[in-house]
Amino acid sequence: MKKISKLFFFGLIFLPTLAFSQQKIEIYGKLLFPTTFTQITLSNYLNPGVFSVNAPIINADSFYIAIEQNSPEEIYKLYFNNRNNFLALVLKPGEKVHLLLNPQQLGYQPSIEGSATTKTIYEVEWVLSNIQRQIDSLQRLFNAALDQETKDRVGREYMNMNNAKNVYLNNVIRSNAGSLVNLFFIERLNIDNGFADTYKLVDSALMKNYPNHPGVLNFHKKTQALLKTSIGSKAPNIKLPTPNGDSLDLYSVKGELILVDFWASWCGPCRKENPYVVKAYQTFHPKGFEIFAVSLDKDKQSWINAINTDKLTWYHVSDLKYWNSEAANLYGVGVVPYNFLLDKNHIIIAKNLRGEDLYNFLEQYFDKK
Repeated sequence: MKKISKLFFFGLIFLPTLAFSQQKIEIYGKLLFPTTFTQITLSNYLNPGVFSVNAPIINADSFYIAIEQNSPEEIYKLYFNNRNNFLALVLKPGEKVHLLLNPQQLGYQPSIEGSATTKTIYEVEWVLSNIQRQIDSLQRLFNAALDQETKDRVGREYMNMNNAKNVYLNNVIRSNAGSLVNLFFIERLNIDNGFADTYKLVDSALMKNYPNHPGVLNFHKKTQALLKTSIGSKAPNIKLPTPNGDSLDLYSVKGELILVDFWASWCGPCRKENPYVVKAYQTFHPKGFEIFAVSLDKDKQSWINAINTDKLTWYHVSDLKYWNSEAANLYGVGVVPYNFLLDKNHIIIAKNLRGEDLYNFLEQYFDKK
């Protein structure tokens, strides 16, 4: 269950940088065909309550917006009354932006002139969508293949195409590491798949350019947590209350393998995942498998009820702070369920093993013992 909506901007909110003098930004909009909407809204991407301005639709197909901005870059959302139908804009002071938009899908193949950064967003999205269509096609071919030779060939093509997508995205991000536009793309690269240096580069460049920007500060915090919990790193210690009020820390838990499992009673996908975890625990606990479950609950009784209902007979802790959970912030967890598998020395050896993948991993591990 995701903490926030589909594009993750690390808690981005509008905050001017006082070192820059105010300059006007002008947006000239033209719609491909008339609309029945009478106004269009430009707001801060995730916090419209902090900044929002309405502009009338002229002759059913045009609009004009002028704003003052005193930060070097800001991210905005342009929409009618449906915020899911929007155009994202990354704007700089002094820009005169000309837009040609489909009113039914503002973000679909927009024509953008006057804002190179915004244009980059949609050019990159277009390339990524084309690559993804090829990946989806290869997946269908793989599923339909009747012989192993075909499956192997298509599987190799599938992996190559996925790698090509990651290489392309990595090159785009690194080419302009200090731009806020990277907050659209950076999380699509898995930091554990060889992209730690890219995260470090973007983090350093953004902190240099926007040291007081809340979105950048949140990204910095998350990046530091991700680097601390990369595969091969020692898992940070967690010390939180148990259901009976005692304190328990992760390092006191001893086992051949230890699963740090982030979940919550209110999280539907977590509750659906629990039977798989129960199956794995019942099978491999006698061989040295332990679970240290961290709940993002805020109501103690709901947490305890879920433990009993789902028969989760392992270690449990929670500070009952919901998404402000100290452990979740420490580990950079922004979605549940999520887990980290540790060896007996508390070194992270795998992440987010879901469903039968957890059981299969444990089976292979203990079979080698």
